[in-house]
This record gives sequence, structure tokens and C-alpha cells, in this order.
Amino acid sequence: MLVEWAAAEALGALKDPRALEPLVELLGAPAANVRYAAARALGALKDPRALEPLLKQLKDEDWHVLVGVAGSLGVLKDSRALEPLLKQLEDENWYVRWKAAQALRTLRDSRALEPLLKRLEDEDSFVRAVTAQALGDLKDPRAFGPLLKRLGDPYASARGAAARALGALKDPRALEPLLKRLEDSDLIVRFETAGALGDLKDSRALEALIERLGDTEPGVRHAAAWAVGELKDPRAVEPLAAIALGRTPHRGIAEAQDALFRLTYPGAIG
Repeated sequence: MLVEWAAAEALGALKDPRALEPLVELLGAPAANVRYAAARALGALKDPRALEPLLKQLKDEDWHVLVGVAGSLGVLKDSRALEPLLKQLEDENWYVRWKAAQALRTLRDSRALEPLLKRLEDEDSFVRAVTAQALGDLKDPRAFGPLLKRLGDPYASARGAAARALGALKDPRALEPLLKRLEDSDLIVRFETAGALGDLKDSRALEALIERLGDTEPGVRHAAAWAVGELKDPRAVEPLAAIALGRTPHRGIAEAQDALFRLTYPGAIG
């Protein structure tokens, strides 16, 4: 058992297409951990020939194996995996549902919209979060209302993911709700919200973002600086310069300098 598991791990690490057949054979191993390792390794090969064996393995009764298969299907990015992954979204195990939603992110197939919208109400916060991310990737305006509702999720990971997804939709109606989330007690939510406001590129967010340059968390300050740069609003220069030159004590001096640089040389930083 241990030898087979180690072999599967090693073959995956090599990423050599000659490992395909031995790994497919290991999918039939008695031990679940070996089948899991083989499924993951097949994804690492990024060989389209692995698709069919992986799809067949979705009949496996062990949830660990299903997680490995879903992850590899996401790596392969083959639209033929769409329907099987949508079925996994209904699995009783939250980890399988989470991995299926994560894999669907890579497919970016509009046919997944309705099933993903349903998963926004999942009982597990991790599933709700990755589902919000997947909906942001789809950029379908029909997700606006359900994502807006998730801004009030009791779990920060789901609120943050919903905020960033709303930014990806670029719907101006998201501005006011996002500005409120910029005051969230959780740093992840503030970080993702600042990024979302940068994606929206609505200058009405300028004052709130400049205020976030004084956030207690460095990550939030950096996100706010990036967002201010994305707005490309010349009105930002004066307040940013006041901070950057250290005229008053401020914890966001470095971030203000970064935002000023982005405004002055918009093509210098991606």
C-alpha cells in the first residue's frame, strides 16, 4: 500500500506522459489513499488522455478519491467534465462540493450558472466562498442579486469572496454595498472589498479608499493603494502627496507613495 502510494506521488512529480498508463492502473488499487494519489498525479500530467479514466473514477465510493479526481478535472480544463462536476456539487460531503466548485472555476462555463447560484446557499461557508469566486469568474449579471446577499454572510471568507466577485461583475449598483463592507471588522473582507472597488473603477470610492490607506492591516493598505491607482482620478494626488510626504503621522506612507507612483506611471505596474 505504502509503496503504491509513493509510486503514484513520484510519478505525478515527474510529470512525464509515460506515467499515464501506470497511474491509470493505480486508480484500481484497493487502498483509497493510493487511488487518491493516482488521481491527483494524473492531473499533474496535464495529459488530455487522463480525462476518461478520471471521469470513470467519479464512481468511487471514497470521498477522498472524489476530491482528488475533481481537482485533476479542474487542472485539465476540459468542458466534457462539466456535467460530472455539476453532479459533484450535490454530493453530501462538503469537501467534495468545495472541490467541484473549485474545479468549475477553471472551466468558466456559463452552463454552470444556475447550479452555482444554488450552492451560494450551501450550509458550508467554504463552499459558499468558492462558489462566489466561481460566479465572479463567470461575470454573469444574473449573479448580482445572490452575490449581494452574500455580502451579509456570517463568515468572513464568504463575505470577502462575494465582494471580490461583485467587483468582477463591474455593476455600478455594487458601489454603495461595497463601501459599507470596507468598514468590515474582518481584514480579509476589507482586503477583498478594496480590490473589488479597484475593479469597479468608480471614482466615488476614492475618499473611502484613501481613508483605508490608514488601515491597521498592511494587506488592506496595499489593496487600497492598488485600488486608488486603478481609479486614475487626479483628485487623489493632493491627499496622497500629503500622506506620502509625511506631513502628518500616518501608517500608510509607503502605500500612498505606491498609489502616487501608479497614478503618475499607470503602465509601470500591472
